[in-house]
Amino acid sequence: VLARNGHRVRLWGRSALTMADIARTRENTRYIPGIPLPPQIEIHDDLEKTLSGAVDVILAVPSHGFMETIARINPYLTDAMNIMWVTKGIE
Repeated sequence: VLARNGHRVRLWGRSALTMADIARTRENTRYIPGIPLPPQIEIHDDLEKTLSGAVDVILAVPSHGFMETIARINPYLTDAMNIMWVTKGIE
């Protein structure tokens, strides 16, 4: 929705192979098959590059991976960023 409304959107994933596949097919065939990603969404496996210059960050991960992901993004967070998170499940 954000990308379709003209916002710059970057999607990060920890697996370079998976992100390369998503970039190639413009679809996350493992979790949301049949739902195409808009062409303007940038696909990355480099977390620093993904967060560089970001103002708004939406962290959406399963609850069991939340703390690990927070630890990974922490070095790249700035006071200028607005962060929202959503999780699935309860750890």
